[in-house]
Amino acid sequence: MQGLNQTNFIGNLGKDPETKFFESGKQLTTFSIAVSKSWTKDGVKREKTTWINIACWEKTAELANRLLKKGSRVWIEGELEHQEWEKNGEKRISTQIVCSYFLILDDKPRETADNQTNDERLEDYSREDAF
Repeated sequence: MQGLNQTNFIGNLGKDPETKFFESGKQLTTFSIAVSKSWTKDGVKREKTTWINIACWEKTAELANRLLKKGSRVWIEGELEHQEWEKNGEKRISTQIVCSYFLILDDKPRETADNQTNDERLEDYSREDAF
């Protein structure tokens, strides 16, 4: 039986997305989102924020680079990816979400450079395009 690797998060971008282009022509856009939760214990309100690293490839990377910016509230759908490597004899570990789809949840759509709103721009984009 095959496993399932799918995650969903809602959070806000901590800074503008960063995009890289590789010699192969592939595009990678990365950013982090803050996912916060709050609760009350013994009458004291508490809050915890977890930062989630997001990586978008190809069409999803292009859209993320064009439509997202610091503070954007987004719903992210993707796969959990865990990497291990060594640098200077030290073991390093990285966990990120490889985004297959995102949805902008901001109250007011932002206008893009060509004056299309996010909603208008995303009309032609479906989940199938992300895979």
